[in-house]
Amino acid sequence: IEMVQRALVLGKEAPYFAGPCSTGKVLRSTDYFGKVPLVLFFMPSFDSQGIRTAKLFNDEFADFRKRRTIVLGVSPAKPEILKRFREAHHIAFEIIHDDGGVMFETFKCYGLLGRPIGHTFVISADGILEAIHKSGNYKKHVSDSKKLLPESKSYMVKTSDSFFD
Repeated sequence: IEMVQRALVLGKEAPYFAGPCSTGKVLRSTDYFGKVPLVLFFMPSFDSQGIRTAKLFNDEFADFRKRRTIVLGVSPAKPEILKRFREAHHIAFEIIHDDGGVMFETFKCYGLLGRPIGHTFVISADGILEAIHKSGNYKKHVSDSKKLLPESKSYMVKTSDSFFD
């Protein structure tokens, strides 16, 4: 799936992305940009840290919904593995399959020695990159992301209601 490379600059447009999720449906940034805020977090693997991170976001899923925000995970795992992972851990949000690490590369989610690492990005309803969380403290990724999101849907464009039915 083609990606458009853009510099990651806070306050500027977030990079375009697309990829199949656990249902096989292709999710694209254009499905969300201009409609709803988005929290996009990267899980390099389903090791204990990856599972903990997914569960942290899942535990706060209802609060993100209340804030009219979409949460999406990104993983190199294939869609059928993502589906089993979501079912086994009761994960409420979708996880995008990052075929070949293209999204990890586009969003610069690599550490020392070029190994993929988890980052979290908060993207406003109009597609603007609001925050990049890079620390290893994923609980802080969740809490800091929520701080940037309003608690009311009153600021949202009307088309966003279809995401939360």
